[in-house]
Amino acid sequence: MKNDEIEIVLVEDNPDDAELTIRALKKGNISNNLIHLKDGAEALEFIFCTGQYSDRSESINPKIILLDPDNTLKAQTQPDKSDLDAYEQAFSS
Repeated sequence: MKNDEIEIVLVEDNPDDAELTIRALKKGNISNNLIHLKDGAEALEFIFCTGQYSDRSESINPKIILLDPDNTLKAQTQPDKSDLDAYEQAFSS
């Protein structure tokens, strides 16, 4: 699957929780073109086409992003903000 075909991004650091989510999506027939990313930093690289995702087209974005509320974006980027605040700031620019 090419990175520019991704429709669903799952950001989940716990492999068991990711597996349960993916299984539930498949059961509902809505898991087409899904990518599992392990943390918020990797998700931001994917969304902004940097790092290992620098070859992904910025013009094609996922239709939905499923976030783990306990994800570690805050600790990696801005320890004084919540994960949601950090994502909102990233997407407002």
